[in-house]
Amino acid sequence: MSTLSKILLAILSIVLVGAIGFIIYQQYEMKAVQAQISSSMVAQKTLLDGITRSQAEYATKADLDAFAAANNVNLATIQKDVDTLGATITGMNQVVVSNTAVNQTNLPSTNTTPNTKPTTPTANCNGTQIPCPEADPYKYQQNVQSLSLTEPFSAPGQTTVNVPLGSVSFDASKQTPWSENLLQRTYSVSNVLATDQNGKQYVYNQFSITTNGKTYKAPITTAAYVQQYPMPSFSWWSPRLYLGADAGLGFTHLPLTGEFTPNVSFGFLSYGQTKVSPDWSFGQVGIGYGIVSRDVQIQIAPAMYNIGENLPVIQNTFVGPVLGIGFNGDVSAGVGIRVGL
Repeated sequence: MSTLSKILLAILSIVLVGAIGFIIYQQYEMKAVQAQISSSMVAQKTLLDGITRSQAEYATKADLDAFAAANNVNLATIQKDVDTLGATITGMNQVVVSNTAVNQTNLPSTNTTPNTKPTTPTANCNGTQIPCPEADPYKYQQNVQSLSLTEPFSAPGQTTVNVPLGSVSFDASKQTPWSENLLQRTYSVSNVLATDQNGKQYVYNQFSITTNGKTYKAPITTAAYVQQYPMPSFSWWSPRLYLGADAGLGFTHLPLTGEFTPNVSFGFLSYGQTKVSPDWSFGQVGIGYGIVSRDVQIQIAPAMYNIGENLPVIQNTFVGPVLGIGFNGDVSAGVGIRVGL
C-alpha cells in the first residue's frame, strides 16, 4: 500500500469514527429531548397584581401546528415573514379572558339629569292654548325604546372592526324602566414566538373577540416586545464536532520541520452569547494525521476564536493555537482552523 493510500485511509477512518460517534450522540440527545417533552409540563399559576404564569410545556412541531390551528392562528402567514428574518418559530402563547353574559330587566335609572330646556306640549281649548301634560308625541309610553351597542376597534391603516356588546332598552311606562342585555364575550390574545440563530426573538400577535357565535379579529394599535440583551457567558456543556486542519512546526528534532495535519475533534466548553454560535471554544481535543511526520497525532486546541461572523457562508469557523502530539513521540505547535458542525 502506498504512502498516499495510507494517509487517505487514516483520514477516512478518523472521519468515520467521528461521524459514528456524533450520530450516536445525536440519537442520545433525541431520546433525551423526547423524555423531556413528556415531563415538561409547568402548570398555570396566578401571582400577585393580576399576573398569571402561562402553562408551559415542550411540544413537537406537529403539536404546535395543531395548537395554532385550534386557536385560529395562521402559522403559514407568520412563517413567510419569519423566513425573511432568518428565524424559526419556537413557541406560541395563548391567553383567554371571558366575561359573563348579563340579561336584566326592570332596572331603575342609575341617575337622572334635569332637562335645562323642558318643553310642555299645549293644545287649543276654546281658543286658548293650555298645557297637555299627558301628551306622548314620540310614543314613548306605547313603545319600548331599544338601542344596540357595538364597540369599535381601530388602528392606523387598518379597517375598523365593530364588535357587538349587546343592547339596552327603556320602557317609559314603568317606574323601573331600564333593561340590559350584555353578550357573553371571550377575548383571546395569541402570541407566536420566533427566534433566530443569534437568540434574537420576534413576537407575532393576534387579538380576537368571540361573541354571539362569531369571532372578530381586532386590529392591534401597539405591539412591543422588550428582550434583555444576552450577555456572554460560559457554557460548560456545549458539545460540538469540528473538522479542520492545522499548520505548524515540529520541534522534537532539529532542524525544525513544517507540519500539516487534517483532523477531526470535539469541544465541550464555549463562551459567548449563544451556544449555537459562541465567540470562543475551549479545550478541543481530536485526532489527525501529520502529512510530514506520517504519524497519527492527538491535537489539542486550548482556545479558539470564532471568525465565522465575518464570513458570508460558514458561520462557526474557529482559529487558534494548536498542540500536536504524535504516537511516535513527535511534538508540533502551530495554528489551526476548525469548522463546527
